[in-house]
Amino acid sequence: TSRAFAVRREADRLQVAYKRFQQYTQQLDADRPEKHRIWILKPQGGFNQIGIHMYSMSKEASSTEEGVLQWMTQRVPEGTWVLQEYIMNPMTYKGHKFDLRIWAVVTSLDPLRMHLLKTGIPKVSQWKFSKDVVDTK
Repeated sequence: TSRAFAVRREADRLQVAYKRFQQYTQQLDADRPEKHRIWILKPQGGFNQIGIHMYSMSKEASSTEEGVLQWMTQRVPEGTWVLQEYIMNPMTYKGHKFDLRIWAVVTSLDPLRMHLLKTGIPKVSQWKFSKDVVDTK
C-alpha cells in the first residue's frame, strides 16, 4: 500500500490522485479506526524538517470525494508536495517519540553483509506524545 501521495498545486489547479487517497483513508479507518487522522505535508525534495506541516483530517472530510478535495484545497499551498500518513500509534520511550539515526553500508545482498558506523544519534522529543486533535501542530 502507498502511505504517501504526490501533490502539486499551481494557482487553483490541484493535481493529486485524491480518489485513491480517499480510498486509502477509508481502508485505514476500516482497519484501524481513529477519531481523526494526521497527515504530514512536506515539500518534495525538502530536508532538515523545513516546510513540514501536520494536518488533522476528520472522518467526515475523508468520507466523500468532495470532502477530500475541499480538505486538500484548503491546506495544500502552491508547489510540489508529498502528503504522507502519520503513524498514529508510534513506539515511545517514557511517553516520548524517538528515533535513532544509524548509518550503514550494505556491501553484499547475497549473502547479506553490512557495516554499521560505530556511532549513531538518538533523538527524543521534549514533549510527551499525543494524538489529540488539539495537539496537532
